[in-house]
Amino acid sequence: MESLKASAPITAMTSLDNHRLLVTTEGDGLYLTDEHLSVLRHMTVAYNPELASNTLHSLHKDNSGNVWLEAHATGVVYFEAASGRLFHFRPKSDEDIGLAQTQPNFFVVEDGKGRIWVHPRSGGFAEFNPLTKELIPFYNNPDDAERRFFNTMHDAYVDVNGNLWMSTRAPGLEKCTFQQSNFSFFTQTSLVPSKRGSEVRTIFEDAKKRLWTADKEGKIHIKTENGASLGYLMEDGHLSPQPVKSGMIAYDIIQDRKGRIWIACKGMGVVVLKERAGAGFDPYYLTVELPMEQRPNSTNFYALLEDQEGRIWAGSYGGGLNLILEEAGQFRCIHPGNGFDAYPYNRCGRIRDLAIDDKGLIWVATVNGIVAFDAHFSQPSDVRFYEYRKDGLDPNSLRTNDVHCVHIDQAGNRWFGTFGGGLNRLDAAFKLDQTPRFSAITQHEGIPGDIVLSIEEDLQGYFWLITENSITRLDTRSSYTDIYNKNYGLDPVTFSESSSHLLANGDICAGTMDGYYRFSPTTVKKATFVPPLFFTRFFLFNKLVTPLTEQSPLSKPLDEVGMVELKHNQDVFSIEFAALDYRAPENIQYAYRLDPIDEDWINSQKTNLVSYTRLAPGEYTFRVRSTNSEGFWMANERSLRLVIKPSFWQTPWAIVLYCFLGLLVFLGTLYFFITIYKLKSEVTIEQKVGDLKMRFFTEMSHELRTPLTLIAGPVEHVMQDKELTQESRNNLIIVQRNIDRMMRLITQLLDFRKVQDNKMTLKVEETPIGSLTTRIAANFEPTAQERGIRFAVFDYTAGATVFIDKDKYDTIFYNLVSNAFKFTPGGKAVTVTLKNEEQEVVLVVEDEGTGISKERLPHLFERFFSYNDTSKIPGTGIGLNLVKELVELHGGTIGVGSEEGKGTVFEVRFKLGSGHLEDKPVIVVQREPSLQDVLETPATITQLMEQPVQGEHQPLLLVVEDNIELRNFLTSILSKKYRVADAADGLAAWNMISNLMPDFVISDMMMPVMDGLELTRRIKGDNRTCHIPVILLTAKSDADSKLESVQAGVDDFITKPFSAAYLEARIDNIFIQRGLLQEKFRQDLFASKTDALLPSGKLHSQDADFLKRIMSFMEDNMSNSELTVEMLVSEVGMGRTVFFNKLKGLLGMSPIEFIKETRIKRAAELLETGRYNVSEVSFQIGMNDSRYFSKCFKHKYGMTPSEYKNKTT
Repeated sequence: MESLKASAPITAMTSLDNHRLLVTTEGDGLYLTDEHLSVLRHMTVAYNPELASNTLHSLHKDNSGNVWLEAHATGVVYFEAASGRLFHFRPKSDEDIGLAQTQPNFFVVEDGKGRIWVHPRSGGFAEFNPLTKELIPFYNNPDDAERRFFNTMHDAYVDVNGNLWMSTRAPGLEKCTFQQSNFSFFTQTSLVPSKRGSEVRTIFEDAKKRLWTADKEGKIHIKTENGASLGYLMEDGHLSPQPVKSGMIAYDIIQDRKGRIWIACKGMGVVVLKERAGAGFDPYYLTVELPMEQRPNSTNFYALLEDQEGRIWAGSYGGGLNLILEEAGQFRCIHPGNGFDAYPYNRCGRIRDLAIDDKGLIWVATVNGIVAFDAHFSQPSDVRFYEYRKDGLDPNSLRTNDVHCVHIDQAGNRWFGTFGGGLNRLDAAFKLDQTPRFSAITQHEGIPGDIVLSIEEDLQGYFWLITENSITRLDTRSSYTDIYNKNYGLDPVTFSESSSHLLANGDICAGTMDGYYRFSPTTVKKATFVPPLFFTRFFLFNKLVTPLTEQSPLSKPLDEVGMVELKHNQDVFSIEFAALDYRAPENIQYAYRLDPIDEDWINSQKTNLVSYTRLAPGEYTFRVRSTNSEGFWMANERSLRLVIKPSFWQTPWAIVLYCFLGLLVFLGTLYFFITIYKLKSEVTIEQKVGDLKMRFFTEMSHELRTPLTLIAGPVEHVMQDKELTQESRNNLIIVQRNIDRMMRLITQLLDFRKVQDNKMTLKVEETPIGSLTTRIAANFEPTAQERGIRFAVFDYTAGATVFIDKDKYDTIFYNLVSNAFKFTPGGKAVTVTLKNEEQEVVLVVEDEGTGISKERLPHLFERFFSYNDTSKIPGTGIGLNLVKELVELHGGTIGVGSEEGKGTVFEVRFKLGSGHLEDKPVIVVQREPSLQDVLETPATITQLMEQPVQGEHQPLLLVVEDNIELRNFLTSILSKKYRVADAADGLAAWNMISNLMPDFVISDMMMPVMDGLELTRRIKGDNRTCHIPVILLTAKSDADSKLESVQAGVDDFITKPFSAAYLEARIDNIFIQRGLLQEKFRQDLFASKTDALLPSGKLHSQDADFLKRIMSFMEDNMSNSELTVEMLVSEVGMGRTVFFNKLKGLLGMSPIEFIKETRIKRAAELLETGRYNVSEVSFQIGMNDSRYFSKCFKHKYGMTPSEYKNKTT
């Protein structure tokens, strides 16, 4: 057995290779032995001062085979195995802590990149540089702005992702992430010493693969393909080795097919460089050297383009589009000021970029939309410019008007980078004369921002978008994006507008505020690290739950359970999860879904806690996935089953119980309804009988109106005979009174039906109730005298007014007083009293009649109830029921008191004001005059009537009525003043109208074959007949029927039975109104030399169109002396007779009179100008006979044309 004899204890050892060992001791230094422990070398401080101490505590052999030794001294000792040299590294003085305070925490850590991190015994964490043989402190400088902690620590660890974790003196852990960027940054040297660099505005690679970078300071730096500097361009074209201003603030650089360099400058216009034979260039400044009329119209140029014909296009910021032509070695510019007149200079004068597609279409990006045009043209004035802008109403329009850049892809599609609208696309198949359909890729679709500064397309067809702070690779086929910013290889940076460029080798350059980035698209790869996902915590009702929590649903940690089972009332819970990627965990995004509820993944951004509430019992699967720290979605999905148990009431046993209880309820309900059905059978039958009675009464009421008309009309007609004897007149008055009574009964039945169907609408007006009551009560005076009943009315209201429907109040009063008279014997009294009580007016009707029994009194207001069966006086049993309904519709109340043998008292209360009617079916209207009103006021009729024209020129009336007796009666009374034709139904009348063209139509409303409403619609809807007035006669008096008639175009609506005198008065009155309107229309029509604005409220739209059409025809043919009526008739497409009648009906003049009137009016207008003599005016209006013209003019204006001209001019 072999051994090493050392004078001190051995502390550690390691093999250097297969033949050597390194042994440390506690006090005797370091031994180097062979495999047999023979000492090859013994190193102590005396001979090797770099050992620092003879006491060595521990060692670490790194992956290179070198050994790190922990000496009992400040610092660390490094043994280089190959050379056998020792190195002693000490920390800097500010970190020299000393042995007394130092804990034995020497350690060495190596990462996956081969870096060696060393922490000496006395502190001073550092990275070892094997080339310079030195330790580089890790944040060791206290003055360093990035210093966050002392580099004295307890331990360090490198994870699988290469992140360095450190345990320092401060609480917690420190993490360091090392990034290797595929993006190379090149600083553009600034002339200002304090600035890091200068903003690069454009980058260009010429045919010799030289790289040109121009910045806002006016410097243009030119480098070789290998990056060697050729110099900075000077104003005279020479190259300076030092940064120098050229005077050219370049915004775009291109090279034409002749090899010349074109530079678009801000403030200096366009500069052309021709390379010299030696070094440098010969510059030509277009805005200085060209004659004024041939120069560009601006000095600020942002974009350049060479088209397919070799012409140069320049876009200026403020001057619009410029075309630079070269002729015989001389340049000249065409712009909106000297050729491109059609260019929208005012709207699109500020140009940012230019591009041309394979069809020869040039696309111009401006701050106010896009301009496009075809570059193939012969003359600049022939160019047609198309503009495309945002339309708020069109979702397929441009998303925003500020367009930064244009790019034409390999397939010919047009792409536009915008300020605020993302990336917009226009399909390659689009043509300029079509409506554009833009699609957009915005921040919502995955790009980092909606401000796109420039677009480049690499050799593989991928897009590279330069936005404000990032570079994005876009696959336009799938809209998939990879985003690179400060978290993924780029420094915090702001990119410049339109400053990117694709190099010949496929690399891309992009300008920034300090320089530019250069990268190869093929080397920029998506990160492949897949962070593991863990379920971390579970919350119930916002409280953390662990396996140790009382009644916890977790039997072990959440990440291990696989399934969580919850009770039915544990339906508010949250799940927390985390992806372990420590490089940049703040950039990790999550998406989750709950099957089967969620159809798609829900992106929670950076939130790693999801909550659910009120989930129904059942089985669910919670799924979650994440990105890595570089923002790429990974296949790291985790799932967790969730089972929510149902309550007892949701179990199958509960469902069986529900079915049983439901069956019991069904059988009980069935029994109940059968019983109710049996009980209601009699009531239903009684109700049906009542409805049948009511329907019979109402239908009979409508049928009775026509016979009543035939009775009332002839009676009224006979009573107008002055030779009628008094006895006959008295008998006819009785007949007329009973006609009124029958009419009241019919109206009452109709009102009763409306009340029962809830279709009654009150037409109220503020009315002095005392005077109205007195006037109605006067109708009962003859009855009271005949029967010997004392009848008195006492009015104590002092003129109080009440909002009531007069007709319905008449019904209320008439029923109450009629009943009082009906059951009061002669010699007794009926008293009506009106009085005020607080906010009410009280109507009291008291009689001394037979009275009502107490048993019948509660049923008094029921339908079809007769309150005195002992009376021999018959009744319908609906009067008092109707009274009660009408009183309640007014917001009032009615009460009754009675004592058998002594009489009955009815008390009706009406509220003052109108506030109580707000929720009632009420409208305020003017009541139309009733038949009795007309009969009692013959003066009204006299005022409406006018003597008609006699003889064969009398107006022609057409009477349409299916009742032959009523038709004959109407014909007989109207034929005394008019010519009358008749028809039995609407269809027969319509066939007659086209031939007769009557002046007036009087029609019944309800007729067979075609009713009056349909006839009216046809008359008013036909251009030939729409001027004919129509009166409808009807037994219907409800508001709906009147509304329907007005909507059909009826001129008047008269309810049966009606007064013949009233009918004649209405006809005469309409004729008078028609005459006034004809005069008004003539004045308006001839008010000016063009068609005037006719009164739309008085004239049918088709009539207005008719008049405008003939006036327009007259304007066009005014000077035609051969103009005839036939030509005018042919223009409007009517028969001569129809045209004559229509013109006569509208204007009251014949066609010849109309032509003459139109010409004379035009002559007056021409004479008023003073520019024409009488003969010229006569010729211009088509009247070649001057004497005939003067005669007609004098007849119209009372003076000759010459006198009129002298007077008006």
